Amino acid sequence: MKSTTWDCVLHQAVPMRDCFKQLVDARNGSLLAYVRGRTSDDADDIAQDVWLKVWHNRAGFTAGSYMAWVLTIAASSDRCSSAK
Repeated sequence: MKSTTWDCVLHQAVPMRDCFKQLVDARNGSLLAYVRGRTSDDADDIAQDVWLKVWHNRAGFTAGSYMAWVLTIAASSDRCSSAK
């Protein structure tokens, strides 16, 4: 993922919805792999829940690794932390 993808969210260069779609498209595979490694539950549903949390908490991201932030949200999910 190019840094400009996340930059567009931070600086609202294009509509926020379009930027977020680019982010999800670029990083959903990584999130799914992470979730599948942590639980036997439906990874697609969990990933969708995580992306919703990311969207609703997007103002809370200030700096650092975007994907680390997403994975932290995933790790804190009750559904993702269930034993495999």
